[in-house]
Amino acid sequence: MASRWTRIRPVSILLLSTALVVAGTISCRSTDTTIAEDADPPATSSSRFAFEPRSPLRAGSNVTDDDPLVMVYTAGTRMSPGSMVAISFPTAVQEEAGDLWSIPTVTDGTPGHCRLADDSIGRAEITSAGRARGGAGRIVLRMTQAIEAGDTLRIRLTGQVPKVVPKQSFRVVEMNIDTGLPAGLAPENLEVPPVVAGRAVRLVATIPSDAATGEAFRLRIAAIDAFGNVDVSFAGSVRLAGPLDRLPPAVAFNDMDRGQKSISAVAGASPGIVRVTVAATVASGEAIVRSNPMQVWAGAPPMRRFVGDAHFHSGSDVASVTTDGGDHRGQFVASEDAFVYLRDVAAADWGISAEHDTGMSDVTWTANQERVASQQDDALFVTLPGYEWTPPRRLGHHVVVFENPAGLANPLIGASSGRRGGTGAATVAELAAALRAVTSTGRRVLMIPHIMQPFPNGDVDRDEHSLPHETWDGPQGSAAGAYVFNDLRRVGELYSHHNDDFSVDGFRQTREGRGDAVNQPQLFEVGPGNSWSYQHAWSTGHRIGVIGGSDNHFGTPGLNDFVPTIPHHAGLAVVFAARLSRTEIFDGLYARRCYATTGARILVDVTVDGLRMGEESFRKAGARIPIRVTVSGTERIDSVEVLKFAGGEFVVVPGPIERKGELDVSLTLVDTLEASTLYYIRVRQSDGEWAWSSPVWIDTQPPER
Repeated sequence: MASRWTRIRPVSILLLSTALVVAGTISCRSTDTTIAEDADPPATSSSRFAFEPRSPLRAGSNVTDDDPLVMVYTAGTRMSPGSMVAISFPTAVQEEAGDLWSIPTVTDGTPGHCRLADDSIGRAEITSAGRARGGAGRIVLRMTQAIEAGDTLRIRLTGQVPKVVPKQSFRVVEMNIDTGLPAGLAPENLEVPPVVAGRAVRLVATIPSDAATGEAFRLRIAAIDAFGNVDVSFAGSVRLAGPLDRLPPAVAFNDMDRGQKSISAVAGASPGIVRVTVAATVASGEAIVRSNPMQVWAGAPPMRRFVGDAHFHSGSDVASVTTDGGDHRGQFVASEDAFVYLRDVAAADWGISAEHDTGMSDVTWTANQERVASQQDDALFVTLPGYEWTPPRRLGHHVVVFENPAGLANPLIGASSGRRGGTGAATVAELAAALRAVTSTGRRVLMIPHIMQPFPNGDVDRDEHSLPHETWDGPQGSAAGAYVFNDLRRVGELYSHHNDDFSVDGFRQTREGRGDAVNQPQLFEVGPGNSWSYQHAWSTGHRIGVIGGSDNHFGTPGLNDFVPTIPHHAGLAVVFAARLSRTEIFDGLYARRCYATTGARILVDVTVDGLRMGEESFRKAGARIPIRVTVSGTERIDSVEVLKFAGGEFVVVPGPIERKGELDVSLTLVDTLEASTLYYIRVRQSDGEWAWSSPVWIDTQPPER
């Protein structure tokens, strides 16, 4: 059962480690009292934690010894000598290296240097400072003198300021040696760090993907800094232009707008592809940007394209502080804040917060679903409940998504082979069997592969890195087709930020930093002989569509490469649906009526002899198969390819691209069906953004009986 402190605020579960030596941690004095790694405070403290008044810190800046960030702990009750206080905050780990607070250390002159202020020396000591397991930085204090209620201790901190403006406070737990029990500080007694966004350097303008002529919709504009934070102080005139009715020539941003503005009741004047041009003076100079393309239809659109992020993390729903999954890497992000960013800044239509099973219990999984459901805004923004099944990477992580809204009917089936241990599913096959028990009752479930690395590889930091990937084929020696779960694996994550985990020269992501990884959009697509690739999956009987997901951990899902300083490529999923609702979005994913992009809102549509993405049908051998493709890009289109499976390989079907090098292109060709095959579309833009359609499967006509 969750403690009283946990029930008050699940997001405030403290990520702790022992006061003994961990990676990068020093120990100044041995003591019999420590705040254990698995401490789940049973009590709430009346102590307070704040920051000494100072000018706000700009996101991505640095704090120096001359002007440190001063943390102030005020005791709520008498703390006897030997009592301890642990302060935790998000630091850099893996691909986030360089983006959060510096790892704390007592080494003078090193980023992250922390020390007691002069008036606190002699009353307490720092017993450890470093990075705890799971990624959070942690400073532990021990009282060397009695601290009375109302007394303060001040700790000076230097180093990097996070690039993403924190919305959550540091986490503080104390242990009074007189009671021996840890107590967490109440949320109302914890102050959020004084970090603000930098000045806006870019505008993001977003409109829907589809609308009927004359149909009113919203144009949304956000002013963001170099790291994707909204500049809430942005002010000035923003000029607008585009073939829309009721579009004002300019709008004024003021303090009340807080860096975001929505212009309602604009409408497409006539059928066609439209974009809005937005211009303003920002910190970097004159900014002129285009919105995403929108198709305006003469009548009601037959289907609309709804853009979402199918996979991101916050860590606000963990129950355990004893695993690396607890508060996933210690980013200190609340799912509510992440959904607000996805909805209001990235302007997505839907999203799935997929926390790791490693840090959840049945209690917090239920709370997670309720929290996600609370972000649903009917007809405006859709949320789906899900979690990430987290075995060793080589087995293949999967995002499990339920059709049902929040409830006990959606089981948490953990990865017993992963850090979670215990009961659950050790393999993909066991997970599929457990989920089929759910679908046998008439409830639909999606089991979405989330591939992160090629296997074998040179990453000695990872499990069994020299063995093959098991996502598609199962363990070595498995029968052909034994791992085909087409009833559950309807779509798969073709693109996420993990497409830059490995570069062609053998770079491997390490625990300590991401190095100079190169984004490789093709990494998980190509090569029928690559056991991790989707071409391999398609060639071995997996009838799986494709989507994108960011796997974002910063509370900024949907963030695209317009913020190159944050190494999280967006990865988006676009679903065709009649309207925006939880049922329709799930239906579109389940029907594979969807496509993936690297984060750009590229419009893609394709029919293969009248069949839409994700559909299957029969045709007679020798039949002529007409293929029609239309693409509208966010930048100029370099290539549009139709690929099919033939002779054990994927080949490009030849055909002319009309208006290559333009923003809007089309492709019409006819292929001859020689054998059962599949067709899918691959799009590349001049700016390096890609898109892939889900396949269309055509089998040769079965013989008449």
